[in-house]
Amino acid sequence: MLPEIDAVMAEVDVPGAAVAVLRDGVPLHARGYGHANLEWQTPVGTDTVFRLASLTKSFTATAILLLEADGRLGLDDRLADHLPGYPAPGRDVTLRQILHHTAGIPNYTALPGIYQDFAVRDHTPEELFGVFRDLPLDFPPGTAFRYSNSGYALLGGVIEARSGMPYADFVRERIFAPLGMTATRYLSDDPVVPHRAAGYRRAEGGYANAPHLSMTVPYSAGALGSTLNDLMRLDAALRRGDLLDHATQARMLEPLVLADGFPIGYGLGWRTSSYRGALVAHHAGGINGFSTFFARFRDGGLTIILLTNLGNFEPAALTRRLAEAVLGNRREPATPAAADPEVLARVAGAYLEGEALVTVERAGEGLDIRGPSLTAHLVPAAGAAFRAADDADTEVRFEGPHMVTTRPFSWSLAKRAL
Repeated sequence: MLPEIDAVMAEVDVPGAAVAVLRDGVPLHARGYGHANLEWQTPVGTDTVFRLASLTKSFTATAILLLEADGRLGLDDRLADHLPGYPAPGRDVTLRQILHHTAGIPNYTALPGIYQDFAVRDHTPEELFGVFRDLPLDFPPGTAFRYSNSGYALLGGVIEARSGMPYADFVRERIFAPLGMTATRYLSDDPVVPHRAAGYRRAEGGYANAPHLSMTVPYSAGALGSTLNDLMRLDAALRRGDLLDHATQARMLEPLVLADGFPIGYGLGWRTSSYRGALVAHHAGGINGFSTFFARFRDGGLTIILLTNLGNFEPAALTRRLAEAVLGNRREPATPAAADPEVLARVAGAYLEGEALVTVERAGEGLDIRGPSLTAHLVPAAGAAFRAADDADTEVRFEGPHMVTTRPFSWSLAKRAL
């Protein structure tokens, strides 16, 4: 075990967590911290079952690629080719656009009131699709990036249509069983699941139980559950090229280029970014009572897996601390370059990150940015690139109408507001 990981986790305020660090698929550290159930004071182990939330998306993308290998679909097929009853305007988006979050399908988890009524009750996939299927697209397909749980829910419908079996059965038979992931499952509420963790939220004076959410609602976008042991098996299999060969895995990490030629840092079920020059594939998950993270360094074989039973937690920030502990590096303040007044004036303004407003204002020889992904003072780096004054690893880059914010294990795209 790695004492430096223990030292980081001793400072973390969560009910419970499980952390693994692997090198080339071989565990260097795998340990539980805190409690899987606060009421019973049950400790977290490497066999504790956590909800994965949006880590589910990498499994859903894998299922689509398995069906492609079977010859049952193509990534450039239209959605209506596999869900023929799906109405306009979304029927002509492609599976590839859905996988990359560039289809423009409105994100149902962002719709007003969705968690007050609809999300607490069970629904069929068709009922779930009915929440958003008739809504206009957020943008013409292929012209922008906007994270959409709706798209990955529709992919579950495609998997069921092309395989002839429920989504839960397909991922169990084609992914979990071949890899020996015996504790990984579609984590519905009804079954008695050994070693299942309870989920929590922060409350005055400590923690409270997380609010109920029917697992028919996150569906193929976020309803799977797993353990540290099983996710270590997954990482080892990916490193060996089992299930998906290395060429197919490389396809999953290729950026998609938008219609205006701008590449986005989201592949097929995985985000892509860099950390201190090293390329990393990663994904975060967040759902009622749980926050998760999976980071795989593409060179050097390092993997960090983090599972927690606390909702509205920032797993990427903790993953960064774990990476710094393992790699022995630490964040440094940025060294400002010379400011270009023309660049400062040109990039200042309002941007949209999804539907959220991001403001960029000139502040002395730099910029002040305020938005959902970053609030910081920026200093010039080179050209139209800037770095957070207190963190040289956080970069904001302006390219035409686009603003890309890159932090360790985090990537976001905003576009200038009209």
